Amino acid sequence: MTATSRCAGATSWVRWIPGRSEAASGRLMPGTTRSPNPICIRIGRTLSGVVWIRVGFAPDVHRPSGARRRTMTDLTAPLTGNHRATVRPDGTKVIDTHVHVWALDDKPGHQPAAGAKIAWPKGPAPVEWLIGDMDGYGIAHSVLVQSSAFGWDNTYVIECLEAHPGRFAGIGLVNPESPTNAADLRHWMARGLAGVRFHPLFYDRDERGAWWVDAPENDALWEVARETGAILQFHMWPRHGEALARMIARHPGVRVIIDHIGKPDVTEASPHASFDPILRLADFPGVHAKIGDYQIASKQGYPWPDTHAFVTKLVGAFGADRMMWGTGFPGSGRLVPLADALAYVEKDLPLTAAQRHAILWETPAHLFGFTG
Repeated sequence: MTATSRCAGATSWVRWIPGRSEAASGRLMPGTTRSPNPICIRIGRTLSGVVWIRVGFAPDVHRPSGARRRTMTDLTAPLTGNHRATVRPDGTKVIDTHVHVWALDDKPGHQPAAGAKIAWPKGPAPVEWLIGDMDGYGIAHSVLVQSSAFGWDNTYVIECLEAHPGRFAGIGLVNPESPTNAADLRHWMARGLAGVRFHPLFYDRDERGAWWVDAPENDALWEVARETGAILQFHMWPRHGEALARMIARHPGVRVIIDHIGKPDVTEASPHASFDPILRLADFPGVHAKIGDYQIASKQGYPWPDTHAFVTKLVGAFGADRMMWGTGFPGSGRLVPLADALAYVEKDLPLTAAQRHAILWETPAHLFGFTG
């Protein structure tokens, strides 16, 4: 089977040779099959003009028992440039608010950073691969979130925003421990970012911990966020919630996003008291919560039933009008099939149709300024 499309002015195509086929899930796109070892060949061109060829197997990735394999669709969605399937077959619109892309070439700002808090990636994950997934599933917009492996230089995210105006928003990184971070935030906002992200949970590994979450030294950064409309996004444990609440109280009006369902402990017995600091953040009207990273929080396979109670708590506290959804697309291969990530919100969680529409479209469209 082959697929062809136009990408960045050059023909890009995908060819795959399936292994032993299995019965396809009802959530797969028409004409695709699921296979334990498909051979996948992809050719394309990055924003910097580098032609890439990707050949290999789609290996089974270690994950909790019961999780599904990646599907052919997740590896072979067509690469497109001008064509955009931005509405799903049922007429709904979707925004993915959490994706990562990177280039890994010799251009400035395209290399991993020394001293990064996470491991360097083993291969590229250009925005063109993401666009293929988006168009294959009718995802209208995505929010590009700077990978921590690339540190404080948000150049590639900016380049993607400029190359695809209106399709993406960008969340970058600034150093929470730097005395210049307020000026850094102002700089990146002027370049076109929608905000920046912080990782308190990474700093728990250090002797001082995440001291900076409510530090007076960062009041200037929060004031710049208020002035510029920057969104401040937090990847944190529930125990960081109290410090963050103190900072938000000092800076009313700043818009905040809590990542990844607030990183709950799914093994804790009900009523999940350790999760309360996340829920109390709903008292601040500018705070939003994101449904994402469910497969990491869960100790079970798809549809990750041990996470459902926490999403229900978030919807009850924040309301769907302050919630959104994201996949964590890593470019070089999804650990969770996009079909499953969508079905988690569209079918599996106990949500009304109005709540699903708010989470998948209305809330992020309003927050990030997407219009169509």
